[in-house]
Amino acid sequence: MSNRQLEEMQEKLANQKLASELGISYDELLELEWDIDTNESDDGLIYEYIVTFSEESPKKILNKIEGIEDGYIVRLQPSSFEEPDDFE
Repeated sequence: MSNRQLEEMQEKLANQKLASELGISYDELLELEWDIDTNESDDGLIYEYIVTFSEESPKKILNKIEGIEDGYIVRLQPSSFEEPDDFE
């Protein structure tokens, strides 16, 4: 497996996890435009992930997203993206 294939596989898994956290399907997530940023301390401790969706994204999908705020923002806990192995 090439590095590119591995990166694509990791990106797909991360997007599937994000879709699950948002309460939508992976296919619905792919129809949206979004950016992910972090709220973190000066030493890099992540307090939360901030997902901001484009206003141009389909409203029927945005309306399904659990916890969406004004400005099409969702705040997720860091544990939303941790792998089980991270705790070992």
